[in-house]
Amino acid sequence: MEKSKKAAYVVLWVAAVILFSAFIPLAASAQGEGSLVPCGLTGQQDTPDRICNFCHLFQLAQNILNFIWTYIAVPLAALMFLIGGVYMILPSTKSGNYEQGKRIITATLIGIGITFFGWIFVDWFIKSLMGYQENKFGPWNQVRCAQPATTDDSDFDGILDINDNCPNTPNPDQRDTDGDSIGDACDTDIIISGYKCNNQEIALAGAVTGLSSGSTNTCGGVGAFDTLSDVSQKMPPPVCFPSCRLTPTRPCPADANVHLSTAMLNALSNMDANGLRFIINSLTTGPHSSGSSHYTGNAVDLKFAGTSYPALESALRASGATFVQCEVGEVTTPCSGAPDHIHATFPSFSGQLVECSTLP
Repeated sequence: MEKSKKAAYVVLWVAAVILFSAFIPLAASAQGEGSLVPCGLTGQQDTPDRICNFCHLFQLAQNILNFIWTYIAVPLAALMFLIGGVYMILPSTKSGNYEQGKRIITATLIGIGITFFGWIFVDWFIKSLMGYQENKFGPWNQVRCAQPATTDDSDFDGILDINDNCPNTPNPDQRDTDGDSIGDACDTDIIISGYKCNNQEIALAGAVTGLSSGSTNTCGGVGAFDTLSDVSQKMPPPVCFPSCRLTPTRPCPADANVHLSTAMLNALSNMDANGLRFIINSLTTGPHSSGSSHYTGNAVDLKFAGTSYPALESALRASGATFVQCEVGEVTTPCSGAPDHIHATFPSFSGQLVECSTLP
């Protein structure tokens, strides 16, 4: 009986030696799998999976548990089995070595059992705090954190690629005139259902586009230049709304029912040809009052660029404007004073419309 017990402990000791030997390459290979800290490491590429969030605290706790079990408890148990075996099988002049070895091995078995079940309990506790679901947090001994949204912005226009309708072409206004989820800036086939064109409107808009101001950082990021440029390319103009200044990132949608007054465009072209210097500041874009003639395509705001406001007032009235006034913001002021722009209203568009595809 005593010999069979001793044989059993010898077998257990040999198994411990094999376990300890196998642990060495296991630990070495595991070093390349990652680190205890799951995110925000210095020297790591700033990719979305390296950005820390609250879930990573639980992942860190889980990593520490796994580390203690794999790299401390298991090898320490193997070492204690080895020491116990040495006490039991090697010849010694001292009495009681065999019993001492048994106690060491027995204590080690009890200790590794407590550690193992403690590991399982703490793992279960962590998963319970997180609302564990197999398909959400991974296997029982792993915590997988959801990845944050990508932070890539390939064209540096302030819109993340995941939300950008032209990810490789800068277009902060995200305009999509034909609603096909491809922004105008990179859409090579803009088609507006039901939109019709007028040859004179297209030609005049192209002639005065160079007199206009560019896009703004308010009201959808569009300005008079966008209005004229779109019309000259057989596309409906962007039309803003009274509160657009309060929602600067909200697009000013293209409106296929709005056409620019050809009388207004012709007047601006003639004024430029006669040597008057001004900037077309607003047509269908910008914040204006509800029902403004700007939003129906027959009003314009001009800014000083060399010609005085009284001279611009006279020229606009002589060119057929039905209403002219100088303003500071939206407040009327004498043109001889210090206005920041001059507003003029013209007769509405009344030309013939045809399918845009039939025009050259």
